[in-house]
Amino acid sequence: MLGHRGRPCYGRAAKHGKPSGKRSYAVRGAIAASSTAVGASGVSFSAKGDSPSAPCGALCMQSSIGSSVSEPSSKVEELQREITRQMEEIKALIKQNDNTELRENVDAMRREVKDHFRQESLRLEERSRVLDEEKQKMESRMRNQDKRVAALEQELEEQKQRANSERDEAEWLKMKKELEVARLKEQISLKKPGEGLKELLSSLSSKDRIRNKMRPVLREQGQKIKDFLEKKAQKENRPRTGEDMSPHKEDER
Repeated sequence: MLGHRGRPCYGRAAKHGKPSGKRSYAVRGAIAASSTAVGASGVSFSAKGDSPSAPCGALCMQSSIGSSVSEPSSKVEELQREITRQMEEIKALIKQNDNTELRENVDAMRREVKDHFRQESLRLEERSRVLDEEKQKMESRMRNQDKRVAALEQELEEQKQRANSERDEAEWLKMKKELEVARLKEQISLKKPGEGLKELLSSLSSKDRIRNKMRPVLREQGQKIKDFLEKKAQKENRPRTGEDMSPHKEDER
């Protein structure tokens, strides 16, 4: 059996597998010091959250203890178990701290993403509102343009109707003049050769005679005027007749 620093161990300690009494006191002091150091290191890590540097010192101390003792005792084994337990606690603390930091990072990223999407949603809503306003303005402009086009079309139709009416009026005046010319020609044709002005006037003063002579001509002209008025009434969709242009009324006029 080897003892301190690899030297052989003799006497009663070697027989029972234990170190001598003098060395036993040194081992006890080292165990107590290492337990205190490891306990303090565990508290220091849990409070500050630093890297587990203290257990390394305890392990180094364990190695020095192993080198100073020929065979591990029950207290050394207990120290090893305590060190192992505290190492597990340190690993658990590291894992817990890592999870907390990761969770905080995830929460921060989630908040950032939510804020980004909220801002994008607000921006899209504002853009949609602006587009709706522009659409309404464009529809209003289109309606105004349609109204202006309808007004121009109505004005053009009115101008066309006025032109047609003026043309009809011109045709009516032309026919009226032709009728007057025909009447004058008929009156002149009543004059016989060799008769003087007095006889002509006396013949013209006879209404019955003039009426009988003018009736065919007036009937023909009245029929033309009646046909013209009927055509005009059909264009304007209102009934009109030429009764007021009868030969009797025209003759009386």
